[in-house]
Amino acid sequence: MAAFGLAVVSGLLLREARWVQVVGGLAIILLGLSSLLRPPPVDEVAPAGRGWGPGGLAAAYTSCLALTLANPPTILSFLAVMAGFGIGTTAGGGSATAVVLGVLMGSAGWWALLTGAIARARGLITLSVRAWISRLAGLLLVALGLAALLAALHQ
Repeated sequence: MAAFGLAVVSGLLLREARWVQVVGGLAIILLGLSSLLRPPPVDEVAPAGRGWGPGGLAAAYTSCLALTLANPPTILSFLAVMAGFGIGTTAGGGSATAVVLGVLMGSAGWWALLTGAIARARGLITLSVRAWISRLAGLLLVALGLAALLAALHQ
């Protein structure tokens, strides 16, 4: 938003940062609780052909997008970086496009590296270890969400 000069939207987000942080904190807590309450993993192969159907790639993409959009520190840090470099304050869109494409390529490369490493390591991790990882991740997410809520209350 900041990169393409959407000052109204970025200004609104900055003015309402407390509420954005509350909503983001609640979303993170819900993700953590769902991880904690989910039954332990079973050793099964995902059915082929899910593709973009229910529970497939579209659902995974949508949940990742929602999580990213609900992350106030990410939004605010990008706004600060863009403002610091003066991107989005001039009429030209070349700098903004370069920054957005750079972030897109960097993020895509990082996720490809992470998912590739996890796919290779998945066979080495037992179901018991996966269950503990899921519980730990759930606890950490709940703690992070609570920290976001507490930070919002102290603003």
